[in-house]
Amino acid sequence: MTWARAVCWLGLAACTRPAVQPLERAAVPSAFGAPRTEGVRARDPAGVPSGSRRLGMNPEERALRETLERVAVERELPVRRPVTAEVVSRERARELLVEKTLRDSPKELLQAQGEFLAALELIPPDYSFVEGLFAMLAENVAGFYDPKFDTLYLLNDLDEGASASTLSHELIHALQAQHFDLRDRLTYRPGELDVLAATSTLAEGDAFAAMFTASTGPREPLSAEQAGESLLAAVASTPSGASSPPALLRSLVAPYRDGYRFVSALHARGGWAEVNRVWREPPGSTEQVLHLAKYDAHEPPLSVAAPTAGALGPGWRTLDSDVMGEQAMRTFFEQDSRPEEAARAAAGWGGDRYTVFARDAVGGRELAVAVRIRFDDVSEAVEAEAFLRSRYPACRERPRLGPVAVARLGADLALVAGPFLRQTTGTATPLPLFDCANARSWLVEVLGAP
Repeated sequence: MTWARAVCWLGLAACTRPAVQPLERAAVPSAFGAPRTEGVRARDPAGVPSGSRRLGMNPEERALRETLERVAVERELPVRRPVTAEVVSRERARELLVEKTLRDSPKELLQAQGEFLAALELIPPDYSFVEGLFAMLAENVAGFYDPKFDTLYLLNDLDEGASASTLSHELIHALQAQHFDLRDRLTYRPGELDVLAATSTLAEGDAFAAMFTASTGPREPLSAEQAGESLLAAVASTPSGASSPPALLRSLVAPYRDGYRFVSALHARGGWAEVNRVWREPPGSTEQVLHLAKYDAHEPPLSVAAPTAGALGPGWRTLDSDVMGEQAMRTFFEQDSRPEEAARAAAGWGGDRYTVFARDAVGGRELAVAVRIRFDDVSEAVEAEAFLRSRYPACRERPRLGPVAVARLGADLALVAGPFLRQTTGTATPLPLFDCANARSWLVEVLGAP
């Protein structure tokens, strides 16, 4: 869903401290092992955030260099320039993550994503999406790489194993940036959210798979499903994770699980040379990441017109409009089914478009959401419709969020939710003049577009 954009922007992170740590033979000097305090090193390129400790000319820098050299050999990506690392506190990591996200995305756009999720009942009506996401990441992140500053950040409260695996993971991202222009590829462009998600998933899968290779050697690796469930359990076990909606937890883990499966398949058929080839010819959608045969066939997403809101009356404007993609739709379906069932139902995805609408109102603003999904054929659409109707009947009027309705026309599915009023206090309330009759009229409009 739209929350995938925030996860992509916050990405290039080693997710969770207690999660998968296959480090039985990690040859990382113990300089990175013990909990550390933060400080500042002298060499500080212009524009790099302050308030952290640079790893200077000492055992830590030697450890960084040795690990970089080892990881570069394992990953078959030569080092083109030195890599800068900083040790930061968890509080400072949160500040940097917030800065990184808001640098790439207006806060109003992130808030629109939260309204999307609330309208579809994927988060509680009054849940603070932006604050909740930042809290969950700040508590669970072990490290992250920022392409803008070409700097990786390690948390100062990690044990030796977690620190070593995090360093390897983030150094892979640094090497990706040196070889594949990661900064430009992870820049959001309107209408290309699913492309961004595909790139982020490739990046995380590459780093995750290389981390296992560097850490475990020939030992039998975890499956993508095992890795994903391990990460999910680790995040859910923390206070912020336990209080977060399941949709957010699964969306955070999806790039690691799906990317690991994709890169493992590429590596199995051609080694790291094949993974590097895919970086030069990257997937154009998460559908291609989830289905290697569709990547090989260069199958493009189907074009879908953005929903309109004429049936709601005048004064509505677009807050956010983009493509969800198959990965996000599958994560959506996972809320009500087992992952393998959700994957089968989402596999027929061909293309989509969603829009979040807003209209100024006394005491707040009115909000509404429309989604149109085009499937490869009618039978795939029928299967997905059954999944949607398990959560949303043909139409249901809700006490706080207004009506929600689903309809299908051939191979196209449409879902509309709202409108509702988001008061300045944050409380959501329905609009009295909108009911299922209005929602059905809006569905006809959405499905009637080319």
